[in-house]
Amino acid sequence: MEKIKDIVEYLVETHSTSNPYELAKCLKILVSAESLPDDVRGVYKNLLGQQFIIINSSLSKESQTIALCQKLGLAVLHPNLLSASMLDVRQVHKTNEEQEANYFALYLLSYSSINKLEDYEGSLSQQDCADDIHNLLVKFSLRDS
Repeated sequence: MEKIKDIVEYLVETHSTSNPYELAKCLKILVSAESLPDDVRGVYKNLLGQQFIIINSSLSKESQTIALCQKLGLAVLHPNLLSASMLDVRQVHKTNEEQEANYFALYLLSYSSINKLEDYEGSLSQQDCADDIHNLLVKFSLRDS
């Protein structure tokens, strides 16, 4: 998992952003929010070398960002996948690729949270950040609640 963390750090430093929408644009990955079935949070497709991420438009903005981070992980770590969908995380049997993409999302989201600590000059505590990361781990079913 350290390799995935290094990849996230490299992308963030290279493109000077941890915003997943901006990273997707820098990586020439097309992102769209569309109406999808309720149990599908997002879809990743690679068609003839063009990568697409479709996020369920009915999700909250926070959930859309989390889904985008996970799909971005698939695009970066496993670009040759032809298609992958992310069902509601409580219902899906995770493949190795999806598990790695979850860690990518976690590192990208936590990278943003850690940088917010510096941006807000102490308005967020280390405990707030740790709680956010723990909640993400639970949400991605990487840790029991």
